[in-house]
Amino acid sequence: MAQGQEFIKVGKVDRVTQITIDEPPMNTISVEILQELAKLVAEYEKDHTVRAILLDSANQKPPFAAEAAALLADPSWEGQFQMVREGGRALSAIEFS
Repeated sequence: MAQGQEFIKVGKVDRVTQITIDEPPMNTISVEILQELAKLVAEYEKDHTVRAILLDSANQKPPFAAEAAALLADPSWEGQFQMVREGGRALSAIEFS
């Protein structure tokens, strides 16, 4: 199982799909989680039985809360560029779904 998949739970009730980020103690973002979010949103966007996608957080922190250590896990320019690129892809997938 990919690292991003283990921290994302998916459920469906009627025509609503709920995607929950669950990475205790905080729902920190990572490249893997961003890639998984973009993939899931794209999949459910094509599913005609889904009318809405609800993004949620498993704890009190808002979804996509991040700590500096997670954002700077790879401080190289390549690592930072990848984080920005994958973040942009995930947010675009969510925005245009």
